[in-house]
Amino acid sequence: MNLASIARRVAARPALQQLTTALGSPGASTRVAPLIGAARPPVIAALVERLRRPLLVVAARLEQAARMREDLCQWLTDEQVLLLPAADALPYEHMSQGAEVIAERLRVLNALRSWRNGATRAAPPVIVAPIKALMQPTLDPAELDAVTQAVEVGQRLDPRTLLERLTALGYSNVPAVESPGELASRGGIIDVYPFTEAAPLRIEFFGDEVESIRRFDPLSQRSERGRARSVAIPPPHEVPFWRREGALARINALAGDALRPEVLAEWNANLERLSQGLRFEGRAFYAPFFFDSPLPSVLRHLPADAPLIFSESREIAQVAAELH
Repeated sequence: MNLASIARRVAARPALQQLTTALGSPGASTRVAPLIGAARPPVIAALVERLRRPLLVVAARLEQAARMREDLCQWLTDEQVLLLPAADALPYEHMSQGAEVIAERLRVLNALRSWRNGATRAAPPVIVAPIKALMQPTLDPAELDAVTQAVEVGQRLDPRTLLERLTALGYSNVPAVESPGELASRGGIIDVYPFTEAAPLRIEFFGDEVESIRRFDPLSQRSERGRARSVAIPPPHEVPFWRREGALARINALAGDALRPEVLAEWNANLERLSQGLRFEGRAFYAPFFFDSPLPSVLRHLPADAPLIFSESREIAQVAAELH
């Protein structure tokens, strides 16, 4: 007996069918207990198979969420189960997110966007997240749709316009693309490395027409990873740093007269960096000024009928209270 046959038997049990029916009702809430930890992944996998829509599993802490994702990958595919991590920085701490955290969070947003827009026939994404990850702001779905740049072979697109758009979103212009969040241009070629891609993209133009889109090796800079007919290039960060004008107006409205001279000097230097769209350590500290109130959550990216499963709800509530 393999895992697939076990999952089918779990899905066929009357109790699971009743749970599926209950979760299919708008606003429904139910408690499943007692359910041992080892039984949770096959039950969740069976729910995904029966409901056929995205699902969010919430854990108390990152290590618990990571273990749950590993367990779910035994029942579902690695591509289907995504981890939504939380940034290491605490509120008001001058520390930027690591590149891997940014990449994983943007992959989740991109997967939900593709599902929401019907751009994929893949299985519905299953998101596993610690509660802290849901409490951190992200891009609003409508804004993510608006700023994601679609590029397709044969499309009429001025390369200078594309370069300006990607730069405005926050991609760093470098001589040669090596890391996510970078772009480079030469002649009729634009290289860009979105966080959502496993390899950078090379977009070649013939005049103002997209002639080809190829993935390439960032070490050798050679195009040897296959072609694509179309790509969607999201911003390189989930904070709308392109809203600099409004954010700087909010920041400048704050009274800084009481700051110590060295703190005020650092504050003013950071504001100058923000006004120029530069990256620097601690830039995420200013993120709330770039959002409208209330701050958007990843929950906005889920379909209205997407089930939320809380693993150890009392511990989740305790951790959330500590972070609030």
